[in-house]
Amino acid sequence: MPSLRKAVVCVLALVAALWAGSLALRLLGPVYANWRLSRALAKIEAWPAAPEYTASAWKRLISAARVFQKSRPEFVETALTSHLNRFATRPEQLAVEQGKVFLLLCMMFELEQEEGAQARSGRASVAVSEGAGGWPSPVILWQNGKPTLKAGFPGKPLFTQPIADVFTAYRYRYKHRDLSNIKL
Repeated sequence: MPSLRKAVVCVLALVAALWAGSLALRLLGPVYANWRLSRALAKIEAWPAAPEYTASAWKRLISAARVFQKSRPEFVETALTSHLNRFATRPEQLAVEQGKVFLLLCMMFELEQEEGAQARSGRASVAVSEGAGGWPSPVILWQNGKPTLKAGFPGKPLFTQPIADVFTAYRYRYKHRDLSNIKL
């Protein structure tokens, strides 16, 4: 009988541990995701005024795009919104941060699939401000698997809609870019 009692206690302890672990993941998962996404955003280098981005800047942008692509969309929306909201009272810095986010979106999604259609129809990129030059996609060009910037940062706010709406529009309109074979 003592061995049966011991086995039952062990099974109950295992079930309790699994339940507690599952609960911890559900509660702490969003916190960890937000931290990981915020950290990735902070590492992205600013979009320069001249269309030149260093190799280390590309590596950081690609790394951040990979993190964002692997994350749940609701966590991405929350992270992007909270990141840009931190700069809402500083318009110049907000424009810089919007530029970083726009580069991230250009890296995450295959925006160039619509370049020809946009040129024919005259449509601007989804939710990108006309005051910013109506940035055509792509802002990032690809040559032999290597990214280059098509244009420098305009120095003005880029988004005409909340970033969560922009991300959702891009998510449903464009495919994720395959970031596995990028050469730097």
